[in-house]
Amino acid sequence: MFLNLRRAVSVLLTFCIVSVLIYTAPVSAAAEEYLSSCVDLATANQNMSGKGYTWANRTSTLTLDSLKVKTTDEYGLRIPKNATLILNGDSYVEAASIAVTALLSLTIQGSGSLTMVAGDTGLKMISPDTTAALRITGGKLTIRAGKTGIQSDYPSVAVGNTARLDISITEEDGKAIRADILQLNSGTLTADAALTAVSYIKIGGCALTVASRSGPALYAPEIRISEGNSLKTGSDSDHLTSTDQYNNEACVSFDPKPYVKKSIILGDKYAAEWDYVLLAGVLILLALVIALPIIHQYRKNQRKKAEIEARRASEKAERVKKKRIV
Repeated sequence: MFLNLRRAVSVLLTFCIVSVLIYTAPVSAAAEEYLSSCVDLATANQNMSGKGYTWANRTSTLTLDSLKVKTTDEYGLRIPKNATLILNGDSYVEAASIAVTALLSLTIQGSGSLTMVAGDTGLKMISPDTTAALRITGGKLTIRAGKTGIQSDYPSVAVGNTARLDISITEEDGKAIRADILQLNSGTLTADAALTAVSYIKIGGCALTVASRSGPALYAPEIRISEGNSLKTGSDSDHLTSTDQYNNEACVSFDPKPYVKKSIILGDKYAAEWDYVLLAGVLILLALVIALPIIHQYRKNQRKKAEIEARRASEKAERVKKKRIV
């Protein structure tokens, strides 16, 4: 009996050890996926690649394919000047101060995602050139930062196409976006801190939700919001009311309505498609007007031709008959 007890205890211990190894192995493997130092491509002048990234120097294109960086360095990822960033898979960059920096201009596109976590700034554009630009046209950007989500003191910032942004700031007076010019043309942007611009903010077809804990949700000398869209403002996200203009409220929700072209011929009550239907009808009628006389004349000519051929055949037969009689 004592021997059986020892065997049972031995089997139980073995099971526990194996279970611990099975459950901890994936965790250890996942932890090893993260790069522990900054991926510094700022001065890249040749093709470069590493775990989760590829830099094509000739086209200035950086492709992220599930890049994982978690570092105590000041920066997590440094991108060369005037680059195009293509997002594939789900990438993650975490750094002590700034997650991602880019020189001069940067275009972000793709169908993947990029999460940026930083103590200070999520994405910082480094450029003294006011003609430079940050263009976000695709992918999903998730930013968790201390002071600023996106900082672009001189380059303009434009969000459009299918881009999706989710920005969260921990500091009370932090800013989701700080830019010279901010243009929200389409896509989706959600933030829990203010959007600010030195020159102006322009909102077109972007689905926007911003709740600021200190001050107005949108702050710029000039704020341009296109007409024909649903705009709600309030003191917080639970008290939003519809309005026809923005008046420095702490929370704003902007729901763009799809643009529908109006009929030029029939007026605003009808969609532009009716113009095409009418145009098609006119073209069909015009074709009939032109074609019917031509068809009528063709048939008339065919009848005359048939009559002439029948008469000639009859005359020929008559001549043959006369020759036989002679």
